[in-house]
Amino acid sequence: MNFLSNYKCFLSHAKKLYFMKNHAQYPLLLLVLIAILVSNCGKENGNNEQEALLLVTNGSAIREQQKEKLASQSVLIGEWSRTDTPSQMKIIDVLDNGKLEVEYFNPRSIYVSKAYWIENGTILTIYVELQDENYTGSNYKLNYNSERNVLIGEYFQAIEGVTYPVEFVKTK
Repeated sequence: MNFLSNYKCFLSHAKKLYFMKNHAQYPLLLLVLIAILVSNCGKENGNNEQEALLLVTNGSAIREQQKEKLASQSVLIGEWSRTDTPSQMKIIDVLDNGKLEVEYFNPRSIYVSKAYWIENGTILTIYVELQDENYTGSNYKLNYNSERNVLIGEYFQAIEGVTYPVEFVKTK
């Protein structure tokens, strides 16, 4: 089938897509649904409605997986103390857009300019950048170790240009 006939076939399924208008916050799901409908237009077996319904049903499963994934990042929320200094980091919130809401103290409050998390396979990594007097550009790159409930990684001290191995333990 050429593009024009696929497009006409897609338009014939517009009624099936109507229900998706209330779920505009799921554009990826909508794109996948459109791709399935377009790719199945030339099939003679008439399974288009069943496959579209299956995808929409699985859409709720996808949302549940996203909630579970975000719940796994919630282990980061809490107060963390660095093991070799009086530095403390308080992770207040883990946002689904990859950002973290963080406060940092050594022992006074230090301004946090950037803070985000990323999950690469099974490794949960956070990055926290400080922008304050004597801290400009200093940053932490830490991996969460679920077996020990610690954050392990490195601290780049920008003024000295030196990187140190560090570990934070969860205190609350």
